[in-house]
Amino acid sequence: MDQVQADLFYSPKRTLARAHHHIEVLRSKTDDFMNGRAPGTYMIERRPGPKNQHTIKFDRDFFEELCSIAFDAANNLRSALDQTAYATALADGTLKPKKAYFPMAGSLEKLDDVVKGRCADLRPEIIALFRTFHPYAGGNLWLAALNTLCNTQKHATLIPFKTDKHQVMYVTKGIMLGFGHRWDPQSFALELLGLNGADFTNGGGYFAFGLSFASSDPVIGGSDPAGLLGGAAIQVDRVLKETELECQRLGLS
Repeated sequence: MDQVQADLFYSPKRTLARAHHHIEVLRSKTDDFMNGRAPGTYMIERRPGPKNQHTIKFDRDFFEELCSIAFDAANNLRSALDQTAYATALADGTLKPKKAYFPMAGSLEKLDDVVKGRCADLRPEIIALFRTFHPYAGGNLWLAALNTLCNTQKHATLIPFKTDKHQVMYVTKGIMLGFGHRWDPQSFALELLGLNGADFTNGGGYFAFGLSFASSDPVIGGSDPAGLLGGAAIQVDRVLKETELECQRLGLS
């Protein structure tokens, strides 16, 4: 018997591993960007005058690539949860499960409706186990954030600053300077405010940008994208391992 046949949870484990790969790629690329190691990802324009206004225009293609990586990771994590649920239904003898999903909802009240509509092919013990992970907004913040991300449009979802911070930092000779900014999502550009005549077009330092999801949700918008997805991956791994143990207890594996 090969590994696929022998391991009931082979598919979700592989999908979870793929999510981890995407998260590490995202973490590497975002770390480079936030620490001045990603040349060509932005361009600084200065408008001469008393205020010496600066506009930073970002490479939209670079951010679209980061978005794709982030959402590949999120969708892999969501798929791993559903594959875990599906595997338990197969092990329980359902030949072609049609309602064997991991339940996630926008609130505790809505979770019951999701369970009724999408989990009919799962054993009560498995549903009870899934409920213990509190997979709804106001419960498990990591799983709730994952659910929100998987229902978000990809376009321009990552932005080059923290949505809960009001400053962009410039690092030069070990000194960090903070400036306010105005974001224009149409041109994908930041206008720096309060420069007091300073000129940053001649080099000598670098901008230490933040990076976040463009979301009004304080957890999603205020978190490091790779860190948020990494936290969700830990929860998915926990679901997978505890479900595997429960199936062993029930004699399904």
